[in-house]
Amino acid sequence: MSNVTTKKEVNVFIDYLARCEGETALRLNVDADGEVRHYEVKLFEPPRFFEGFLVGRKWYDAYEVCSRICGICSVPHVISGVEATEKAFDIKPGKQTVMLRKLANLSELNMNCIVRIYILGGPDFLGVNSVMDIAANPATLDVVKMALKLKRLGNDLTDFCTGRETHPVGIDVGRMLKLPDKHKIEPLLERLKEAKEDAWKVAEFVASLKVPAYKRRVPLLAIHREDGYALNYGKIKSTSGFEVTPYKHDEYISHKHVKQSNALFYSIGEGQSFMVGPIARVVLSFDQLSPDAQKMARKYWGGPEWFHENMPFSVYAAHAVEYMHTTDEMISILEKLKAGMDESEIMKEKAIPQKGQGFICTEAPRGLLYYTFKFDENGDVQFADIVTPTAHHVHNLEQDLKHLGPSLVGMSEKDATMQVELVARCYDLCCSCSVHCVTIKK
Repeated sequence: MSNVTTKKEVNVFIDYLARCEGETALRLNVDADGEVRHYEVKLFEPPRFFEGFLVGRKWYDAYEVCSRICGICSVPHVISGVEATEKAFDIKPGKQTVMLRKLANLSELNMNCIVRIYILGGPDFLGVNSVMDIAANPATLDVVKMALKLKRLGNDLTDFCTGRETHPVGIDVGRMLKLPDKHKIEPLLERLKEAKEDAWKVAEFVASLKVPAYKRRVPLLAIHREDGYALNYGKIKSTSGFEVTPYKHDEYISHKHVKQSNALFYSIGEGQSFMVGPIARVVLSFDQLSPDAQKMARKYWGGPEWFHENMPFSVYAAHAVEYMHTTDEMISILEKLKAGMDESEIMKEKAIPQKGQGFICTEAPRGLLYYTFKFDENGDVQFADIVTPTAHHVHNLEQDLKHLGPSLVGMSEKDATMQVELVARCYDLCCSCSVHCVTIKK
């Protein structure tokens, strides 16, 4: 009797990807010889046309509307809309206002690191369907309790500096509408110092996960500044060699329509896909991380090059490093606020509109977020363009499917499907964010 196993073609079809935001399907077909016959990421989330119905609205409505693009990363959407408006109106906010905005963005990034590691990604590596299954196991219940405690802290910090846990109400053009309650600073500092100790436990958990051997190195894009870990007010930097202002986004990053997706696919150079998000930030701004975040990265994973070489699964390690960094930076900002806050910045008059166009990039939890608003002399929106992190790197996910395909030959359908899902969830897809507007050609 022959012991030779006949290899069969691989057919993976995932009609709804679980544990991601919005509606996405994945399809991969590989023949028995390892040749990839078909691969696609189908973003069938209905187009939402945000840019279209912004046109004609007043400037003070635009950034408020944009906060509703996403209930998960509403802070960077508001900040991006506000800062694009400031660029168009030639308004420079005060240092305290800038600091409070960064605190808000850090708080949401901090919370998202925990959600990604324990709730959206973690179940894959623990062999369960959801975080509820982790909580149901007495051996891992404490892990879930810690995760929920840390997530609660992130939400409370967002509420502290923006007036709400989601869809901020305290951020305005040129100013903050209200200063945070100074009486809450000390309790938050105590919780953050405890979270800093928990950050090492987060790193230990991530380092213990057994991830697939698949890896593919591609260019990374993120905002960069020499004077700090950039979440805004920086240039778009790429490991492929360029560093440009947000104004040149469309010059260096091109897009195209693909028939299977209601989101555009973005590329650099001659059609090269790229990745944005935690890996990109950690690699491109490693020197700007807090000392303990750098120490963590070197202790568990060796340093910045490891994150680039081991993508996409190094994303969870990048989240752990960012959790430490965001905790450290928020402690630093709160210590400054505790020393005193300047009330004059919230006493500024409402902005005066003028004709102009503003370009801005912000780091949302999932990566590079690009905004441009164009206004007439009355402050009415004439044009808007919003490119979200998922839109930026979904092209790269599709390329990952293509490169992953040959390694699935010989696997059962169940195992092959799980491998595809594991790779897809590395991208933390926010499909609803990515499908704002498409051009339909007859």
